[in-house]
Amino acid sequence: MNKYLDKLQRQANQDPFLADFIKPDPSRVTIDYQGKTIGFYTPRKEGEYLRAGALYIDPAYRGKGIMKNTLAAYFSKSKGRAWISDNNHNSIALFTKLGFTPSSIKMMGNEQGKWYIKQ
Repeated sequence: MNKYLDKLQRQANQDPFLADFIKPDPSRVTIDYQGKTIGFYTPRKEGEYLRAGALYIDPAYRGKGIMKNTLAAYFSKSKGRAWISDNNHNSIALFTKLGFTPSSIKMMGNEQGKWYIKQ
């Protein structure tokens, strides 16, 4: 396993929105920037929709548009769907910038959230 990815996965499990959610996943895609692994997402295909699954970027690289550009390329030719916690304002802002809109479909778990859809 990529030692940087392993470190990021451990770091992601400390994030309040991902705590103990990130498990090793062979489909996980790393995000590299200037020769360093700084994040990941977990691509999924569900029917006609793509999902980014669990995603994370090192806090030192947030706000630079790296995740936005990565996901914009990923979703560029397909419909997309993302489940986002109502309290995860950073992800809501990111997916809104990518053209996703909240749906009326809600899910209940440890916290409330909803599906965001890009047609």
